[in-house]
Amino acid sequence: MDDTANPHTPSPEDQFPGQGETENSSGLQYKQHPLYYFNDANLFLKACDSSFIYGVYKGLMEKFSETFEACFTLPQPAGIEEGSIFEKPILLPVDAAPLDALCSFIFHLGWKPHNRRTTDELLALGEISQLLQCPDA
Repeated sequence: MDDTANPHTPSPEDQFPGQGETENSSGLQYKQHPLYYFNDANLFLKACDSSFIYGVYKGLMEKFSETFEACFTLPQPAGIEEGSIFEKPILLPVDAAPLDALCSFIFHLGWKPHNRRTTDELLALGEISQLLQCPDA
């Protein structure tokens, strides 16, 4: 499957996170995540159970995840690098809830004080932290 569509160029109506929407070459509708999509992002991720694209920062993900750090040091094949454009995100083998928990932890958006976290939130963070080798999470 060839997913090499043109880079997503925000139009005036999608200048705010969560309003952009595009279709990749396989016909799937991708949307900007309402909270974890930054207009100046340089890394695009997608959870397996969601059509939302997380537009985040490669440097931060490398800093928090030994898995990402190792992946980004490997030579990449010619062409558009996976995860470098909106239409060709890195597809993660996790559901959206753990990825939301990790982004909340990294970006400190909506993360609750320790006595306000639910068991489900902590389990989701633990699950993705093990998968992506995030020792600080």
